[in-house]
Amino acid sequence: MPAASDSKFPVKISDPQGCGRFTGRVIRNVDPGAPTPAWMKERLERAGQRAISALVDVTNYVMLELGGPCMSTT
Repeated sequence: MPAASDSKFPVKISDPQGCGRFTGRVIRNVDPGAPTPAWMKERLERAGQRAISALVDVTNYVMLELGGPCMSTT
């Protein structure tokens, strides 16, 4: 879905060598108290992550789906 807003948020990459790709989008009017859907909590738990809050959980879910930062258990 194309962005419906031209809002921008300044980002400075301090180590371009260590950041091969960065994407983002400004999202407004989010309810930070909204619960995380059960299906998303289950998916995160199967991936070894615990649900924290809807905003954190959505971010972690997207990173898992896109192959984002790997988490080490060591």
